[in-house]
Amino acid sequence: MDRIGLSGPHKSGKTTLAKAYARRWNLDYVDMNIRGVLKSFGVSPNEELNFPRRLEIQENLVSHFHNMLSYRNRSYITDRTYMDIAAMTLSFMPHTITALEGESVAAHLNRCYDGQSQLFNNLIVMGNAFEPPVDTSNPHKATYNWAWNFQIEALIKGLVLNQHNHCITNFLTDKYDTVEKRLERLDSLLERDTSVTH
Repeated sequence: MDRIGLSGPHKSGKTTLAKAYARRWNLDYVDMNIRGVLKSFGVSPNEELNFPRRLEIQENLVSHFHNMLSYRNRSYITDRTYMDIAAMTLSFMPHTITALEGESVAAHLNRCYDGQSQLFNNLIVMGNAFEPPVDTSNPHKATYNWAWNFQIEALIKGLVLNQHNHCITNFLTDKYDTVEKRLERLDSLLERDTSVTH
């Protein structure tokens, strides 16, 4: 069973590509719905939170991902992965945290790595912005910020290159700048037989 996850910064085209690839190969597309989880906590993606509260929400995102994926018995592709959760957690972590908070972060990252290896067999890391920012007035969508995007991209790459990542990982670079090019490259990375009608 194919369990493909797309990971990358905001507006990198993950959702667009995941939907297109699901249609191309008749896979289930799973919207990981991070906004819905944040909304259930009464917060928006752009809201400033203290780190303990942020870590609590990130932990709930890990549980949410597990609930979304663990029961599935058909091949699927997602527009976020556990590596996105881990990267976002690290991006909000202050430089000065207590020893207890450090232990909590380490346990959280281990949960992310465990979820990644259990519920995905292919991870595709996408480069920075592909889609132009739209509707910046929507408080339930993260505001586009190229510098923060660059930070998230760097964190994801660092996380997947760590020895704790046991999921097969490939990189989809920025030079693939259209959906069609990305679909073709994804076929190649996943060794799909494109002679099969889809």
